[in-house]
Amino acid sequence: MSRLLALLAVLLTAGAVHAQTATAVFDEDDTPGDGAYAASDGGAVGNATLDLADGRLPIASSGAVSGADYGVLTYAHGDGGGWSLLVGAPGFPALDLTEADSVVVFLNGPVGVPGVALPRLALQDADGDRTVGVSLDFGTRVGFAPNESGFLDGSATDLMVSVSYVESLPAEVARPGYPESIRLTFADEVVATSTASIGFPALPARFTVATEAGLELAFRFVDTDGDGTLSTDGEYVEVLTEDPATGSLRQTWRIEAQNDPASPPATGDAYRLGVFNGGVDGDPGTWQRRAVAVKDFGPLGAVDAARIAGVVFENTEATTSERTLWIDAISALVYDGDPEGPAPPTAIVAETGDRSVRLSWTPADGSLGVVVFRQPAAGGPYERVTPTPVRFDHWFDLGVDNGEAVRYVLRSTASGGIGSRIQGPDSGPVEAAAEAGAPDVYIEDTARRAFDFFWEEANPANGLVKDRSTEGSASSIAAVGFGLSAITVAIDRGWITREEGVERTLNTLDFFATCSQGDQSTGVCGYRGFFYHFLDMQTGLRRGTTELSTIDTALLLGGVLHAAQYYDGDGAEADIRARADQIWRRVEWDWAANRPPLVALGWKPEEGFAICNGGLCDWTGYNEAMILYVLGLGSPTHPLPDDAWDAWTAGYAGQWQTHYGYEFLTFPPLFGHQYSHVWIDFRHMQDDYMRGRGITYFENSRRATLASRAYAIANPGNFPNYSAEEWGLTASDDPFGYRAHGAPPAQSDNGTITPTAAGGSYAFTPDLSREALRTFYARYTNGLWGDYGLKDAYNVEEGWFASDYLGIDQGPIVLMIENERTGAIWESFMTHPDVRAGLERAGFDVPAVAEEPEPGTEAATLNRPAPNPTAGSVRLGVSLAEAGPARLTVHDALGRRVAVVADGPLAAGAHALSWDASAVASGVYVVRLEAAGLVRTRTVVVTR
Repeated sequence: MSRLLALLAVLLTAGAVHAQTATAVFDEDDTPGDGAYAASDGGAVGNATLDLADGRLPIASSGAVSGADYGVLTYAHGDGGGWSLLVGAPGFPALDLTEADSVVVFLNGPVGVPGVALPRLALQDADGDRTVGVSLDFGTRVGFAPNESGFLDGSATDLMVSVSYVESLPAEVARPGYPESIRLTFADEVVATSTASIGFPALPARFTVATEAGLELAFRFVDTDGDGTLSTDGEYVEVLTEDPATGSLRQTWRIEAQNDPASPPATGDAYRLGVFNGGVDGDPGTWQRRAVAVKDFGPLGAVDAARIAGVVFENTEATTSERTLWIDAISALVYDGDPEGPAPPTAIVAETGDRSVRLSWTPADGSLGVVVFRQPAAGGPYERVTPTPVRFDHWFDLGVDNGEAVRYVLRSTASGGIGSRIQGPDSGPVEAAAEAGAPDVYIEDTARRAFDFFWEEANPANGLVKDRSTEGSASSIAAVGFGLSAITVAIDRGWITREEGVERTLNTLDFFATCSQGDQSTGVCGYRGFFYHFLDMQTGLRRGTTELSTIDTALLLGGVLHAAQYYDGDGAEADIRARADQIWRRVEWDWAANRPPLVALGWKPEEGFAICNGGLCDWTGYNEAMILYVLGLGSPTHPLPDDAWDAWTAGYAGQWQTHYGYEFLTFPPLFGHQYSHVWIDFRHMQDDYMRGRGITYFENSRRATLASRAYAIANPGNFPNYSAEEWGLTASDDPFGYRAHGAPPAQSDNGTITPTAAGGSYAFTPDLSREALRTFYARYTNGLWGDYGLKDAYNVEEGWFASDYLGIDQGPIVLMIENERTGAIWESFMTHPDVRAGLERAGFDVPAVAEEPEPGTEAATLNRPAPNPTAGSVRLGVSLAEAGPARLTVHDALGRRVAVVADGPLAAGAHALSWDASAVASGVYVVRLEAAGLVRTRTVVVTR
């Protein structure tokens, strides 16, 4: 007996020992002699075929795994086609499988069948209700199988070859001819021609390349000696398969000669390239056992487990050429001592938005994760929608259509030993329906979690925010700037109270207004109004030998000046404005222009202004420093020279380029196109340079983002996951450290994608950025998602996911999502008179804005609603300079009045009113105040 058959015998014996009962479904022909199994019924539709004998499963004998007979499935299907076959016990009795733990089927075939081409298996009851189909793929990782590869018996050549997979497409992407074993069959004459491409002429070949099922494959051929075969060290064949997304031929396997054979391959020689593919091997003498846990069929729903008609074989989603699969010994097993698994999660809540549902729950004791199943509320099988258990207390379903009600059932999982998982019982069902026009709950949560970084990874006593989420991290002053603005978003959204935001902001500004400054190397936080790049989180003093950073101070000031404009109240809010002004007016921009009129990158007490980056010692050439020059020019105390902006833009020479059809001012990492735009609204103004180009800086950043995405689609580096949905290069962590990745033109691109690249461009490309952020989550939930949303970066080719979050990457996500949603940061920041003065000195045609009045100076004021968005009550603050009649109403998007909040006389002063939005549908509403002969409006977003 062979070792494989001996192992099979052990498995069968072990099954008998551990199984209490085995309910046979199919083993022997029920009508011997007619070549078909009577208790079966099947067919094919559309672009599919299923070979049947009068609608029944064909039967063959000799070589069955058990008994004398086995079934023969011969099938194929393409786009728009499908097939299925029901196989029951003889006579189609109703089988009681209520206690069954698994369904077992033995598989074999005349040639190998890759896992992607194996059918799915489902259960069907006597009423025709069916479970979801479970793939019969054995789950083996795709790859070269060296023990199953080599020249076949009878080959005379002494050629040695190496085999490698060319990563032009991810290894898991199925396409015709892949992943399955391949044969190179050699001849003495020319029998094929290689495919021509750039650098690869079409060459005659004395061999063919085909799958073991007979599908001929295209190939490239490097033939250095011109003899038409692999006969010289270094010659190689690249097997080509069709990219399912584009239809173009892409490299798959590379077979390279490793010697100069004394007997080159010729007629009678054949090389087999064996592939691990999760399918049935190519040895017809062995059968492979596949067990499907009954719980893998998902919640049974309408399927009656006590009245099962049989098992159903059905086509998978992947198209396949004709395959032949042998099936035998189908049974349902009940095992001794099968553990029940942990209890289901509790307190399950569904929140809905546009094309999105958020499920949250309380995990059960002992649970290692949660599996989610979804069913159309109108009926049908439950489908497992989380391929791996979710390790969090929430999950987003981003595969739902608006308006279609669905039902969810959740199961907890626990370890079953040796890497397996045990699923517990079903939770109660929870229904939900995504709503068109409502905010995407996933994007809302992404923004909220990005804010949480600034709230949780900060020292509340001094407001300093960590550079990154790791223990012991220093504070980044740029992260503090982003965090100050993020706090205003949190107040407007209702994530924190205004009082909480005021306290944290005042503590932050108190620190920066009073911390020690001087030219010493230690014991200070800054010098001449600038601050050191990194500060100690507790003391607030210079960390190590970090530089006094002009750009990071500018980003800090973005948040400081925004806070000054946002907090417009009395008391502590007036103190915020005073502290912000103190910090702002102290910055000596003219001192930092050490080589005037340009501003130096930085300064150190040990080195002075000799701080350079690749030969760049001053801020010039288009990059993230636009905000630095705008602020420096707008300073009321230490302004930059008049020609500073012209000197800055003179550095743009050579950066206006065309890439992928987009003309724009280039800077490869996207952060350079984003940081200044977090605060400055460049949408409707131009400087002399952009007037000459006919666009705005906002449009320039939009084009840069589109070109970066186009680069990912073109994928010149052949990274396995770059695509229209996975894109975004910027500075971030990567598997090898930290570097500024970017393109086009390509800069340090090593396959690392950074979510803030798409998130920070949300205001430029909202639809494309949204889809990218959704894709990151949907494809890499457990690797990329965490407490603060999407982690810093990931690299599929290296199998690497970042462990950290960085403040300068979290900030643009939350703030640019908010700018796209409401424009709130732009609206406040652009009212600062010194910001406007700086833009005007730089030559911008700054649009007029309606500046916020000082408290008590306007006849009637309507404050920003909060929280916004809201699912319930929203605060509406009204102030009147003099007593008089006032009318406060709410209107829907069509202008219809849906509520009257106030209608009558109001005393002079501030009034805290509220509107209960719980009775209206999700959508956008306008709050309208009519008082003192004025009309004031605000927008409220209602979500469910």
